[in-house]
Amino acid sequence: MDINPHAIQCARDQIQSPKARYHLGSAIDTMQGKQVDLLMCNPPYVPRPGSSDDNPYEGIGLLYELIMEGKKYLNP
Repeated sequence: MDINPHAIQCARDQIQSPKARYHLGSAIDTMQGKQVDLLMCNPPYVPRPGSSDDNPYEGIGLLYELIMEGKKYLNP
């Protein structure tokens, strides 16, 4: 799952398992109310000063959500 279509294509090129599923979109929005067996995250880069002014997806929001709230997204 990624908001960047190029990242999705890169993942498809690298992981060609029939078990793999790919989704274009916001991970935080898409995962609300859902649970999975495994969470993997390639942490986003460190934000540049003022980045939230012109790029709401830049920064550590996803990483923070997964660290602080990750348990709610995991199956027992």
